[in-house]
Amino acid sequence: MDNKNKNNERGAFAEYAAQNNLLTAGDAGFTFTAATLSSLVVALIFSAVIYALAAAKGISPAEYSSSLEQKFVYYLFSYGLSSVSILIAITAFSVYKKTKPFSPLPFKKFRAKYAAVGIIMAAGLIFGFSELNNLFVSLLGKIGYNKPDMTLPNEKWWQLIIWLVLAAAAPAFFEEVLFRGYILEGLKGLSAPFVILTGGLLFSLFHQNPQQTPYQFICGAAFFLVAYKSGSLWPSVIMHFTNNAIVLFADFFFKEGFSSAATIALTAIGILCFAGSAVYLLFFDKNSDGERSIPVKNSPNHTKTRFFIYAAVGIAACLLMWFTDLITYMGA
Repeated sequence: MDNKNKNNERGAFAEYAAQNNLLTAGDAGFTFTAATLSSLVVALIFSAVIYALAAAKGISPAEYSSSLEQKFVYYLFSYGLSSVSILIAITAFSVYKKTKPFSPLPFKKFRAKYAAVGIIMAAGLIFGFSELNNLFVSLLGKIGYNKPDMTLPNEKWWQLIIWLVLAAAAPAFFEEVLFRGYILEGLKGLSAPFVILTGGLLFSLFHQNPQQTPYQFICGAAFFLVAYKSGSLWPSVIMHFTNNAIVLFADFFFKEGFSSAATIALTAIGILCFAGSAVYLLFFDKNSDGERSIPVKNSPNHTKTRFFIYAAVGIAACLLMWFTDLITYMGA
């Protein structure tokens, strides 16, 4: 294809996308990079504040951080910063594209079955696959990785209610807006397997640490599948919230965990629930609401290559943080 034809296709698709308020693959990659860089900047500011306060008190940052970890407010800030960073990225993207925040996203009615399937799948994920991260960390432990868990203070009802808002509802909404909103909408029109698996990979990378790797990949792919099939953002938001809420309720009511027999039974039931839901969506659900036809075939603005060009900085930053975390806690 000569340059003139390429420019014509690029111009035709850009005009169509603008007129119909559509996102492109390049937009998807851009928002991922923007959200990643925003999260790093917010984390650096948070760390700088910790260092400044430690210096003011005349103690080391490590000592001050250790003392803060005993205070509830520390966790409020820690868990709230992720949602803030995503909101900053969305705002920056909207200013860049000269659109209203959230306007390209499919906040629309959906079939109730997708919420039901999403809830069943979320429960299946928690009970069937949540141990994957522990197994992965155990394998890394053989080469010296030893990062302490960050346990939420979740002993009182008022704490549980706060966490349901801050650690369950807020991430469920803002992470879905980013991943199953901006990124999924930008990738629609490309092959479904690529969209779902790439979505899972990005979701896993965005957590930027080894402790949240394999399980987050499966979760991300499952969330993308539900959103892709339903054509609406709400079922994956409900699914994501269910996933987070189950963790919080289990931690609140079952501090000592489950017995071995109960764990085995719940794991088996969880795997069956997840597998059954996934098989139904992949092979029996014929709904195509989540698909989008692209008016200009193979447009230069809407290709896998274009997506990775714009997402490359975000992916590299996530990988850098992942390996930094791994190295930092080697032999800790």
